[in-house]
Amino acid sequence: MAVAFTQFCQKQKITHQERVRLLEKAGGLLALDPSPYEKELQALPRHYPSNWKAVTILDQEYPKRLSRISRPPAILFTSGGTLAVLNAPFVIAVIGSRRPSSYGIEVTKRLAREIALHKIPIVSGGARGIDALAHLAALSYGAPTAAVLGCGLDICYPPEHKALFQRIEQQGLLLTEFLPGTAPRRNHFPARNRILAGLCDAVLVTEASQSSGTLITAGYAADYSREVFAVPGSILTKHSQSCHDLIRDGACLVESIDDILNVFSSEHEDCF
Repeated sequence: MAVAFTQFCQKQKITHQERVRLLEKAGGLLALDPSPYEKELQALPRHYPSNWKAVTILDQEYPKRLSRISRPPAILFTSGGTLAVLNAPFVIAVIGSRRPSSYGIEVTKRLAREIALHKIPIVSGGARGIDALAHLAALSYGAPTAAVLGCGLDICYPPEHKALFQRIEQQGLLLTEFLPGTAPRRNHFPARNRILAGLCDAVLVTEASQSSGTLITAGYAADYSREVFAVPGSILTKHSQSCHDLIRDGACLVESIDDILNVFSSEHEDCF
């Protein structure tokens, strides 16, 4: 029903807010009258994988932080563990360049490892480069991790991350607002980035060049009153230009994990 409802809403160009209202009016996904969605229901496959779930904004498991952004997805499609981990007291997004320098790789591994050792959930976008390093650190050091996809759950993008996504499904969570079968498209990633920013308390950018799409996520984070952190880099290269721009615009400069913990320790003493 979740897939049929979402397909119907997309065809009718029904907004996120109106989808939420429809679910609220019905009293939940299972209480929806199926007749308007009969055509979509008939076209669905008989079965989806047993570890896939659809979670609506009315469900207790739905991430509370995400429910409070301006355009929360009415339905999230998930694979792996439970979304409840994203209602932890403190959640951080670690993001950055798809083509990091050796410095960016080392910085990301170090900071993500220290975050993971505090068992703080790490969310990222499942992309090449820094996103993958952040997920791997969480998996290696026993912290929860979630990858927010810009495609359907049945599409592996980038394709070389098949093994990584399988590990995340086993030890963490894949999630998306896009229907099964939806291919990754350029315009999907800004939409994905708003979810990424909405899920967390803070966004950490470890390395990003001037043209990086990381700035979109940081922009959403600022709009949602999330804290933005950035790691400075060398002035002799352009690898950290976006990090420097973020710091100029008020992001917190990060040299060690303490720079993050000091900002939040009074609010989240139990996490640290």
